Formats: sequence, C-alpha cells, structure tokens
Amino acid sequence: QTAGRGRLGRTFFSPPDGGVYLSVLLSHGFDPTQVTIRAAAAVHRAIFSLCGLTCSIKWVNDLQLDGRKVCGILTEGLFELETGAMTGAVCGIGVNVGSRFPPELREIAGTLPDETDKNALAAAVLNELEHCLSLNFEQVLDYYRLYCPLPGHAVTVHPIGAEPYEARAVSIDNQGRLVVDRGGELIALPGGEVSLHRE
Repeated sequence: QTAGRGRLGRTFFSPPDGGVYLSVLLSHGFDPTQVTIRAAAAVHRAIFSLCGLTCSIKWVNDLQLDGRKVCGILTEGLFELETGAMTGAVCGIGVNVGSRFPPELREIAGTLPDETDKNALAAAVLNELEHCLSLNFEQVLDYYRLYCPLPGHAVTVHPIGAEPYEARAVSIDNQGRLVVDRGGELIALPGGEVSLHRE
C-alpha cells in the first residue's frame, strides 16, 4: 500500500520512503471498536518486539512515542447494500518509519528509527494482529489499559457534529469505551477523538 488516510477524510502524511501502510480485510463478527483496540495492542507489541521501544496508546486509535504520533489506525465497516448488514471490516494501519516531517508536523508526529526493517515490521504487525484477534477481548483490554495514559487526565472531547467540551478521563470500560466525567456526568464514548491537555 503506497499511502494511508485519516479519519473523516483527513490526510495521513505518507512519504513513499517514510512508513509502513497496510490494510487488513476482516470477515464479519468483530465489533469495529474492538478491532481498533485489538490492532493498537498488536502494533504496540510488534514495535516493542522488533525495536525494543515502548509506545503509549492514545485512545482510541493512535500510538505515541515520546508524546508524538508514530502510528494511526482506522477501522471501517463494510455493509451489504440492500440489507444494511455489516459484512466485514477493513483495518488500516500506518506506522511512521524513518519519516522526515514538514515543519507543521514536527511537534506532533514521531517516527521509528531509520534502520527499522519495514518488511519485518509489517510481518510482526500481521502476526500480532492475528494473535490479538484470537484472544478474549478482556485480555486485550488488560494490555491496552496498561499503556493508555488518558484516565486521570483532563481532556478535550471532540464529538462528531457537535461542539468540543472539557472533561476528565476516568477509565476505559469493558467495551473499550473511554469514560469521561463532564461536570459530574459520566459519559461513555464509543469512539471519536480526544486531546490530552498538557499538564
């Protein structure tokens, strides 16, 4: 795959020599939110096993190294036109490897070292994804929570089609939703985007 793309039609910076971009077609039977969390855990494990680097996981679909995004994940459902039934999902994964970023991205985007073997990384990601898809979701969540620093921190929630609001991340529930406290009201977010405040 020659490039990646982001959520809501956004671009994903994809220089030809600066990353690993791949998509995996999955049959029906997986909740799309679960697929994203399983994929994040898989990429985390792959990067650690291959590079010895420990990333943090930014709910729900990014991996960060030293506070900068090194991986984005996008899961989209496939639907049968006549019935509307979901027939599968496509999980897209983009990992920056030896990337050189334009000035506007240098503070937010990170990369794995130049010497990282991209073929080995792609293989490790696929092997770990197969493994994480085979586990009980609770097992994957236990791993995911270990490396997701959001709970306990102030965040801005960016709902689709609504105004952003301030909240405090509380936990990740057993369905993989981020639970936030908005002025005493607990809200479980099934997806979307949050930004962590610099504290």
